[in-house]
Amino acid sequence: MLGRTWWWWRYLSWAKRQLPRPSKEWGQPKSKVTHLVFCTTSGVDMPGADYQLTKLLGLRPSVKRFMMYQQGCFAGGTVLRLAKDLAENNKGARVLVVCSEITAVTFRGPSDTHLDSLVGQALFGDGCGCSHHRLRPGDRSREAFI
Repeated sequence: MLGRTWWWWRYLSWAKRQLPRPSKEWGQPKSKVTHLVFCTTSGVDMPGADYQLTKLLGLRPSVKRFMMYQQGCFAGGTVLRLAKDLAENNKGARVLVVCSEITAVTFRGPSDTHLDSLVGQALFGDGCGCSHHRLRPGDRSREAFI
């Protein structure tokens, strides 16, 4: 993995640590995951974080992966909409959603000419979250999305 920086491995390791909680709540093994949606604004790389996370978590190679870059504050709604569409339109789909951000790579000291950079640094921080989504059997309503 030449060329990978520290932040790349940091957000992948965060995602790996976050997975057990939603998996435990879901009550299913990770082998049941059919789709992976990964979103980050922290960087772009090929192969993407979706591929690296699939390998890191030991997910099946047949898992359908969706990588979303540079969504910013719009990411949460976008990944949930995509997960909902995947769950509704693929019978038996089990969608794993992972969002991870490392804002430390953009950190810089205060500047009299760029006070606006302090706003982003004050509002945003490093973090990761995971969730599982599926439809309840026989229920196609919006409320069935869990």
